[in-house]
Amino acid sequence: APIRGIHMDQARMRGVRVDQAPMRGVRVDQAPMRGVRVDQAPMRGVRVDKAPMRGFRVDQAPMRGVRVDQAPMRGVRVDQAPMRGVHMDQAPMRAPLSPVAHPSPVLCVTSPWWLSWGQRQGRHPTQN
Repeated sequence: APIRGIHMDQARMRGVRVDQAPMRGVRVDQAPMRGVRVDQAPMRGVRVDKAPMRGFRVDQAPMRGVRVDQAPMRGVRVDQAPMRGVHMDQAPMRAPLSPVAHPSPVLCVTSPWWLSWGQRQGRHPTQN
């Protein structure tokens, strides 16, 4: 496996072959944060605060069990995503829940990504 110690069903894209995983061929000691479990490491070179789906429940994140603000792809255009050319509604995530009033901006807001991200920063989602 390209990411040592990660089971296939923990990979960000469930059911794909291991050599299609997002960090193909990256050795464990090249992970962005040493000492972090490999399945929690964001893609190399991406700041953690650019984490992708802030406001999604953890079990909707691309890698299950990862805190949402550690997930890899916030603000990346879809054609730059690990599955190039795939539309957002085909991405490997569960459908978002209904909006819920809650003060936490990171883990507990269950609005869709385009609400918790575009409106919160005062930009239209297509401008991100």
